[in-house]
Amino acid sequence: MLALLAFAFVGIAVKLNFLVPFDQAAEAWTQRHITPLNTTLMFTVTELVSVGFVLPTTALLAAVLALRKSGYWLGRLALSVPGGVLLNELLKHVFHRSRPALEHPLVKLPSYRFPSGPVLAATVFYGFAAILLWSYIAPKVWRVVIGTAVVVLVVMVGFSRVYLGAHYPTDVLAGFLEGVAWLGFVGMITNRHRPGTTETTLAAKARRLAH
Repeated sequence: MLALLAFAFVGIAVKLNFLVPFDQAAEAWTQRHITPLNTTLMFTVTELVSVGFVLPTTALLAAVLALRKSGYWLGRLALSVPGGVLLNELLKHVFHRSRPALEHPLVKLPSYRFPSGPVLAATVFYGFAAILLWSYIAPKVWRVVIGTAVVVLVVMVGFSRVYLGAHYPTDVLAGFLEGVAWLGFVGMITNRHRPGTTETTLAAKARRLAH
């Protein structure tokens, strides 16, 4: 809920052009720090959420979950990643915010930029992976390590999009908040069907008694 409210706040501020000075200042700063080494690193990071990586990896994870007959996690994956990507495309057309108008951008994309699709993809895909791992890992220290790694990765992806000239910081922030809110929504509507929950256990017992 907090992520959803924060997304609404950022969206309204963007619509009213309140954050334009911040966006432009941040983009100007990144443009002054472009080097061949930084550019190579940023292109490598952004590939971790490219369509060519996320879609096959999601399909592979779905296949593994299907082989393990984990219907709950398979359904949650389908809602989290493809569902989140579709939501992002819808929101892009709602806001229809153009890409940064830079003199020498490192990437040129024709689509709208708010909220950031790559940051949304990173948040829902790696966020789902963290939630899945947490369900099998009990020690709190490892849960913290996994969560921290996901946050660092998403931050790096977001920074890479600003560095490459594909997004402003507010696009990145909105993509992250959208992803967090979407993961929370998916968890809320699917948790009642999670194996081991009271509702699921009672439903299973009722089915067995019926037969």
